[in-house]
Amino acid sequence: MALPKEPRQKMINIMYLVLTAILALNVSAEVIEAFKTVDKSLQGSSVNITTSNSILYKSLEDKLKDEQYKAQAEYWQPKGLLAKQYSDEVSKYIEDLKLELKQYASLKEDGSFKEDNLDASTRLFETGGKGDLLKAKLDDYKKKMLSIDSSFELKFAANFPVNTDPVPSKEGGTKSFTTGYFHMTPTVAALTMLSKFQNNVKNAENTIASYIHSQIG
Repeated sequence: MALPKEPRQKMINIMYLVLTAILALNVSAEVIEAFKTVDKSLQGSSVNITTSNSILYKSLEDKLKDEQYKAQAEYWQPKGLLAKQYSDEVSKYIEDLKLELKQYASLKEDGSFKEDNLDASTRLFETGGKGDLLKAKLDDYKKKMLSIDSSFELKFAANFPVNTDPVPSKEGGTKSFTTGYFHMTPTVAALTMLSKFQNNVKNAENTIASYIHSQIG
């Protein structure tokens, strides 16, 4: 029931890193369009994973009604609902951040905003402190997901899809989460990064939900 681990997701992440490096030299229309393409791919991937997760949760619910699997399902199905709840909460939080970022970038009634604005993400995430809050939310999400069952910490912690480690710097060393992802980052790139975190959350949810489903029967 789990989605296959496709190289496509890795390619999307690599594209983001390459485009970010290009932005240090030039915020061109071509680079902006490239970021929009990556963002669209990430959102499409998240939709597909959401569909897969919905199938898993429906199957877990069905197994509660099957005498053959009922006892196991009564233990595991509530854990699946917790994974969904935690994932929905943090995904909604990130979606709200996207809207707030667009507002900082002069969002208009027709939905347009300054995609190449270099100041909006800095004001929202650094000056406004939303970068540290986002990191805290993602760290808390990981902690709660791994605490759903006593076996999850050992089983999933090392390769959990959601990661807030410091960002490598081109000068060597690392940058903090907020500085590395959002300092003087064009709005369109910051939105793409937020979509990436949402996609990571969906992947984490699928990893947990798939395992839960596999434990029944």
